[in-house]
Amino acid sequence: MRKFRALSFLILNIFITNSFAVELSAPKPPILTLTTLNKDGTLDKSINFNLAKLESMPVHTLKTETTWGSGVQTFEGVLVKSLLESIPLTERKIIAYSLNDFQIEIPISDIQNYPIIIAYRQNGNYMPVRNKGPLRIIYPETDFPELNRPTIKNRWIWQLREIIIK
Repeated sequence: MRKFRALSFLILNIFITNSFAVELSAPKPPILTLTTLNKDGTLDKSINFNLAKLESMPVHTLKTETTWGSGVQTFEGVLVKSLLESIPLTERKIIAYSLNDFQIEIPISDIQNYPIIIAYRQNGNYMPVRNKGPLRIIYPETDFPELNRPTIKNRWIWQLREIIIK
């Protein structure tokens, strides 16, 4: 009986360990798609980013006030400029889309002139969908007072899912 219990425990332990390993090694779903279109509107390329891929890029920290939080908030993420550095942006439009299909055009001059980030953490925590996550575009409003205007605040897209370069 003792041998049976030990064998049962061993088999159960192997099953649980292997199941856990399979779960850990499963590919994580994309949370951001970067799409570039040709001038005629046809697809040029599309790149999917999961959280691990975004986190493997250089992390940029931005501290700024927000209209929905009290005091200065700390955001961590990827500079939009870094994400788009391999794409020629002259004579192009950048359109950001949220999970609920809200869309906003972000001027290329914003990307070139300010350290705008795609944030995946706020105050050290990942942002779930129910808290306007998992990704947000954040402008450095506190460091650049000229960005503290309604037209710019509209570009602070939350629940970001896709960026299309037209």
